[in-house]
This record gives sequence, C-alpha cells and structure tokens, in this order.
Amino acid sequence: MANTPNLNMPEIAENQSSKYVTHNEALTILDALVQCSMIDMTTTPPGSPNDGDCYIVTSVATGDWAGQEDDIAYYDGSSWDFNTPEEGWRAWVRDENVMYVFDGSNWVIMEGLGKIGLLGTLVADAQDTSKQTIYTVPTGFSMIPHMVVFRTPSASLAGLVDLDIGGDAGASDWIQQVSLNAFTATTDYGTVLQPEQAAGPPIVPTKKTVYAAAVEFGIKINTGSTGAANVTVDLFGYLY
Repeated sequence: MANTPNLNMPEIAENQSSKYVTHNEALTILDALVQCSMIDMTTTPPGSPNDGDCYIVTSVATGDWAGQEDDIAYYDGSSWDFNTPEEGWRAWVRDENVMYVFDGSNWVIMEGLGKIGLLGTLVADAQDTSKQTIYTVPTGFSMIPHMVVFRTPSASLAGLVDLDIGGDAGASDWIQQVSLNAFTATTDYGTVLQPEQAAGPPIVPTKKTVYAAAVEFGIKINTGSTGAANVTVDLFGYLY
C-alpha cells in the first residue's frame, strides 16, 4: 500500500476492499498532526489517556513508547499510534505554553531560541500582592530576560502600583520598585530594559541575571492599586 510523501498517510488502492479502514487511518493521522497541540513532552505514557491525547516522546522512552523518541504519540482510544516528525514540523506544548519546531534532529523551542523573542504574556491583577508568574524557563534551557512591557491597563492604576520583576521567590532579583501609578487606562504602555533603563526614575536595574531551567520569572506587586485593575505584561528574552 502506498503512502503520501509528507505526512505518510495511507492511500486507498484501486479495487481495495474495506476502504473505510484506510480512510479512517489517514483521518487519524491528520487529526494528530494538523493544528498540532501536544499535552506535554515526556518519556512515559500516561496511565489513563483519553481518545485523541497527543504527546511528544522524549528520551529515554518507556513502556508502550519505548524506542519512539522524538515521535508524536497519539492515543486512538485503544492504543498508541506514532508519527515520526520531519524537519520543520511545529507543535504547541500546552504544559509549557511554548511552540516547538523539529530541526531534523531535535525538538527545539521556536520562539526566542537563538534570538530575542516574546516568551510569555501575563494579565496581572494589580491588587494581587502574591508573585504572579509570567514565564517558566523550559527544561534544558537558560533564559536571559531583555525587556518587559507593561501595557493597556483595564483601569486607572492610581494608588502607587509598585512591583518587583525577577525570578526568585520575591521576584526582586532584577528590577525593583517599578511604578505604574501614572498609567492611563487602556492606552499607556511602559518598557523596562535590562541592563539599561528607560529615562528617569524610579526604574532602577540592579544586575544582569541568567535564569536556569524551571525558574519562574514573574512580578510581585508591593503596593497594589486602590481600585480593581489588570495590566498586561509581556516578557521578551533570549533562550539558549
């Protein structure tokens, strides 16, 4: 039986009986690979998968996934099917909120890898004084933050919204005491650069920091807004 050259889908042969079997197998492959969205990247198949669950198999694979490293594993309701990626295939990994691309040998992060790119976005609650995570550095990578953009608050941030940015428990190891008090609702934006700063106080960078895998980079509001408000926060950085 012939297969298609790119997605390796089975073709229906002339005068073939039970054509629906081949047709449904091809649909299953399309369902796994088109608008590719993976639950996670892992070595071990889940104990109770649901029909349609997709994973990227990592090394060293175990159980039903043994020997399928780098493949896309798709659960068809009764067993695992595997699709071997070609160079250029892309997949969104939901557990990390990161887009990966297969470079012909490995799955690598698409955004930010080898260049400065948008790594994460957070809609932060301006009244929440606990740490709010913008981005978690993926396993196997380090991250150098370059720029944080605060934009389009939902309402006035009057009440002196001061916050810290960083990756430690208090999010205070990069830039401290960023004031968003003067932001105009829905229109204003501000940019914080590392290691330079925007003109004028109170933005004061303290040091350049490289963040290791699994570090949660975020913000911690010290004195929240007096009124209910959210502000969108974008993190731009470099992964290597």
